[in-house]
Amino acid sequence: MTTTPETITIDCGPGSSLTVTAHPTATPGLIVHGLGPFGDEWRLTHRQSTNFLGEFDSYQEAQDAASDLKGVVDWTAGPEALQDEWVIWQAIDAIELSGGRFLCRKGGLGERVQEKRARVHEQQAGAE
Repeated sequence: MTTTPETITIDCGPGSSLTVTAHPTATPGLIVHGLGPFGDEWRLTHRQSTNFLGEFDSYQEAQDAASDLKGVVDWTAGPEALQDEWVIWQAIDAIELSGGRFLCRKGGLGERVQEKRARVHEQQAGAE
């Protein structure tokens, strides 16, 4: 595992990319990088797929979420690591518990899991 930041390019869709300074985390395969021009927004990203997982107000919040995700899945695997509902559910929990906002593509698995998770929480709250 690398311990020093490195410059990487993230594919953001057709004809769009973002070059960032990727900071390693305690969870190999997950990186933290800044977005704002003043380093005021941080993202947690699955390096192999370059999918953004969460957005945070602080670097430490993003690092905390990455630490909480250690052992959930082999994050060094390719995009297939993000194709399991349970993995996405765990990612949402870790991101929100660390003060972040889960990021997902419209209509994708992440959005469906997020909606399902919200319904379960509503049902649990109604049962109390």
